[in-house]
Amino acid sequence: MPARRVFAWEPEEQWTSSEEREKKIEELSRELDESMDSNSGKGCLKAYLEKNEVWHIADIDYELRVDYRKYLKSTYSDSAVRSYLRGMDKAKLYAIRKHANTLKGKQEIAKNTDLIHELLFLPYHPNPAIAERYDCKVAIDKLVWDFRVNGSELCKRQLLEIIEDVVLRDIMLRECTMRLNGLKVVYQFCMQEHIEDLRYITQVQADKLEKYADTAYAKELAERELRECQKYLFCHAKNILWDSTVWYLERLHLEQYRVNPSNPVKKFSFMGIEKRENREILQEYMKYCLGVTHLAMSGIQAEFYRILAFVMWMEKETAMELKLASETEIKKYFQIIELKEASYFNDIVIAIYQLYEYLQTKEIIDRIPFRYEYYLKKDANCKFKLDTQR
Repeated sequence: MPARRVFAWEPEEQWTSSEEREKKIEELSRELDESMDSNSGKGCLKAYLEKNEVWHIADIDYELRVDYRKYLKSTYSDSAVRSYLRGMDKAKLYAIRKHANTLKGKQEIAKNTDLIHELLFLPYHPNPAIAERYDCKVAIDKLVWDFRVNGSELCKRQLLEIIEDVVLRDIMLRECTMRLNGLKVVYQFCMQEHIEDLRYITQVQADKLEKYADTAYAKELAERELRECQKYLFCHAKNILWDSTVWYLERLHLEQYRVNPSNPVKKFSFMGIEKRENREILQEYMKYCLGVTHLAMSGIQAEFYRILAFVMWMEKETAMELKLASETEIKKYFQIIELKEASYFNDIVIAIYQLYEYLQTKEIIDRIPFRYEYYLKKDANCKFKLDTQR
């Protein structure tokens, strides 16, 4: 916000000469004449800006708008206040459009790096396409984003990019507002919980989201927007982010013959794995399954869930890294799932064995900690052999 005079009674000479002041008033009048109608409170706004030493409509910001509203409410009716605020907003939008047509303005819109340090009011966004979207017709608190709070700059940039994407989408205003409501809760959650990067959120962190939503509906919106944030960042990244805690498979452009169009596999979530080392191992293995084996996605998905359940059990019951597991831990897991039917039980044994076979091949472990043949149940309807494509 431009500097304001602290005391109204301070001599004019302390600030500027009378001649300089008159030139500034003339310039301000010209800008207001260009940007406002006569019946939208132009004279009132001019007097207010003069009083506060604001000489260009481009310098109008959200804090000034809040103060102007208080100034109006002390004198005018509610309808006049709304009309005069719309006049101020119209003047600001005029300045935004004008600046956006300059080379400097276009560069600022492309970078917008400073916005993550500011109090952002979406109708005053430097991109006129965003500023025009709402025209202040909804609750103002939905449109104010305070990026001055302490928090990860990377996370702020991610959320700002997503906010801008949502506002620019060709969707109904009501849907856009709902999405911003959910994103507001996600933003508060990220800042309070010190989330550094939305791409690496785990389930333990995500479970805390609900305490920032004051209603069940707000919680539902926030959970949906968190998923949308993860999807946006994964699908729009320059390179595939294999270390993200959620993979959205539409980004991978898999061969059509591997995908069931009537029931496609949409994502793999590693959020339930807390230990980074374990998560990286499973991610590398799934990357191998996707890129090397050419198996159908339905088969890879089934194997993923079998191994994921095992990894999460290992973390909860043993707090041990996958690569350090011995046959003792693995045998205990097989005993726990003993009651599962033979074919399903055997599928789990084979899936875990093939994971450790992969780790041995990659020299992450020296030897596979168990022999799968010792644990397979007899099943008259099924004969097992390891997948030769691996």
